[in-house]
Amino acid sequence: LCKQQSLLLLVLSLLLLPESAAPFTASTEHVTMSGKALRLTSPFLAPTTTTAALVVLNTPIPAPHDSPVFDKLWHATRYRICADGGANRLHDHNAKLIPDCVCGDLDSLRQDVRELYTTHGVSIELDPCQDANDLDKSLTRVFGASPLDAVYVYGAFGGRFDQEMAAFQALYAWCDAEKQQQEESDAAVLYLYNEETCAVLIPPNRKCEVSLPFYGGQQTEDNPTSAIPSLAVGEGPTCGLIPLAMKCETIVTDGLQWDLDGTVPMEFGGLVSTSNRMMKPVVTIEVSHPIIFTAEIIR
Repeated sequence: LCKQQSLLLLVLSLLLLPESAAPFTASTEHVTMSGKALRLTSPFLAPTTTTAALVVLNTPIPAPHDSPVFDKLWHATRYRICADGGANRLHDHNAKLIPDCVCGDLDSLRQDVRELYTTHGVSIELDPCQDANDLDKSLTRVFGASPLDAVYVYGAFGGRFDQEMAAFQALYAWCDAEKQQQEESDAAVLYLYNEETCAVLIPPNRKCEVSLPFYGGQQTEDNPTSAIPSLAVGEGPTCGLIPLAMKCETIVTDGLQWDLDGTVPMEFGGLVSTSNRMMKPVVTIEVSHPIIFTAEIIR
């Protein structure tokens, strides 16, 4: 496919949102913020009492000695669900880790894994609908549970490109834009992870404060500052701002090496902020239209 066709396919895939998705009500000219900032905090910085859920996708999980991000997300969450074949990946990673639920059309779930988890009381939930993927089915289950602060999706990157796009589409589909624009928002934030990178949606018309463990350093080879001196693993400082689904007319940031002042729109074929860098422990971002914030993970 040529470049124009590829970009068209990306936009079309992101527009195919489930009916439960809330519409975005973004300004087309200026950022109009509500009073209370939306805090997007790394799980490596979040308190251990955070109410969060984990969705494990059907991508390989590195060996226990080489998967610090997965280990952190597992222990930072109280509810864990495997999206169909994600159950096989979890079992092969560490058979002692038992999820709360396995959900999907179950065409990938191995029989030995199913039998083991059944003996441990794991809920095995068949959803044969082919109009939704296993990630969407799992998120339906997760967001239907008790209130959460955050939902982490592990295994969102790597592997098939169409499945990566499905993970990004989920950020848009499951972002409760109306709640996240309200000052008293209690909407859970959805994050995408693997061992190398992470991503989260920045909703429109709301001041967002992004807190990552690592920041500073002028060059890639420089050692960044850590918000927790003893921390060896975490997000930052290299980051990017990606207008994946639509043009973002206005974006204003504070705390990046190359801040944006709102005078130039962001869009594919125009300005896209890649290989930027967090220079402060907290970076503020204000946008007129939703964009993706992504960061590297230091290990």
